[in-house]
Amino acid sequence: LTAALSATLCTDRDGVLYLQNEPTIECVFVSATYRNLFIMSMSAIFVYGIFMPVLVLMLLRSFWSRMMRIHDRNGYDALFGFLTSRYTRHCYLWEVIVFVNKALSVIIPAYNYGNSFKQSVGMMCASLIYTMLLFSFAPFANKLMNLVSITSNSVIFSMYFCAVLFLTEYENGPVFDDFQRSIVAGCMSAVSVIALILLVMSA
Repeated sequence: LTAALSATLCTDRDGVLYLQNEPTIECVFVSATYRNLFIMSMSAIFVYGIFMPVLVLMLLRSFWSRMMRIHDRNGYDALFGFLTSRYTRHCYLWEVIVFVNKALSVIIPAYNYGNSFKQSVGMMCASLIYTMLLFSFAPFANKLMNLVSITSNSVIFSMYFCAVLFLTEYENGPVFDDFQRSIVAGCMSAVSVIALILLVMSA
């Protein structure tokens, strides 16, 4: 998905648009190279960004799938266990949410290329929403997995939040001075170590 998006991102140089990742290719359909790249990238985005998640959602929500889940649990697990086995029965669609969260983690930085503040704000919002969903639904079948997931995603949200604070300026100066930044970095390191311990315990 990241590679596919790269063919749609162009930058202006002297009034001419060029690909960000390949500055020798102009973003014009007259160019056969760009045209082929664009067609392939749009095809990949459609397949992996739209078709696959919709297909998974339709399969898991289909009448046939629901009947199999009720009457033939072994057969259901054999077919769909790689998508649903980690989650509780009422959160069997959680993998779709995970896919959307991963897609946002690719799309937001890609479309805010060169703007660290927008990247941090966008990822902070996406991380906050996903963490709140984890708190609300506790989707994993194992309590330790729920704890690890909530802890790790809370750390990720905190990191993006700190990044926003570090990049925010007040009266033409940074919000935090170097000493305050070091304190925040130390706290974040401590929390990250705790999250790492939990991850090791769950392995």
